[in-house]
Amino acid sequence: MFVIANIILVSAILILLGVISSKLSHAALPESVVVAMITRGPSIIPSRGSTKLKPNDHIFVVLKPANRPFVDLVFTATDKTNHQDSHLACNELKVKGVTLVGDIFYSHHMKIDAPEGISLEEVINQKLSGEISKGSIVVIGNVQLRVITMVHTRIVTIGLKYLHNPEQRL
Repeated sequence: MFVIANIILVSAILILLGVISSKLSHAALPESVVVAMITRGPSIIPSRGSTKLKPNDHIFVVLKPANRPFVDLVFTATDKTNHQDSHLACNELKVKGVTLVGDIFYSHHMKIDAPEGISLEEVINQKLSGEISKGSIVVIGNVQLRVITMVHTRIVTIGLKYLHNPEQRL
């Protein structure tokens, strides 16, 4: 791990995780996290959304220190992950509005009761059929979705948080 001006370069080894054999674009990484490159054995693979991740790949990630626990969760979460004890129980994960429900499940094992193929932006638009603005909140089961940034009517950034008690909100 290298720290440069409050940015970290991390090498993560994929062993047994939910995103294995998935495309890199399906890893619901926090906003502002960049996969710089992937090494597979002696080969260096440029990071592209279409790149399939495989066991024992080394992923080189550039991120801010606050995002490290979320990135670790993407590469270690399983269906047995206890979100009550995870970083998501105390902190908000910021993702793009175009992130798919299925990608959140496969990356973080957070179940959102909506079709896997729709975006989080679409989920919020369906649940809040009226005026949506910065700060709007939707709670689905134990997952809170909060609109963080918008451009005109488009939701650009969404905050996700696991709620131990669905009555708890940011």
